[in-house]
Amino acid sequence: MNEVATIAYENYMDLFCASTVLKGLFGPLAKSVGGPYKTFPVESMKWAHGGFAGWGTVCGSLAGGSLAIGNIVGDTDTVEAMVNDLMFYYSDTVLPVLSPPRVNGPKSRIRPRPALPCATSRSAGGWPRKASPSSRMSGPSVALA
Repeated sequence: MNEVATIAYENYMDLFCASTVLKGLFGPLAKSVGGPYKTFPVESMKWAHGGFAGWGTVCGSLAGGSLAIGNIVGDTDTVEAMVNDLMFYYSDTVLPVLSPPRVNGPKSRIRPRPALPCATSRSAGGWPRKASPSSRMSGPSVALA
């Protein structure tokens, strides 16, 4: 656990939350297990910074952690139960819990908050099917027509 935490904290400023979690978990696995953990593109999740590309929604640490669980565990029912536990922990815990000495990690603490629900699950009417193509593909700084 300390190795994972130290790797994550040391890489946070370069990789941000999702990729940092993946590097922390997959780095030691690359050494001990090898295989796909050696070649997994952890940097492919850098886009998840700022709550998914700056949207301020789901923290990238949840995306990285969930992706890691799915890759390591495999069985959908078990993965869903573990991701549920991860989401509860994140929603109920002041983070970060661990602050290793002499590492380049986040200094601020994050207050617990409820996870944001997906917009498609909030609407019984299924707004994605009813929305225009341009409204489905717009973001905080980009609107595609």
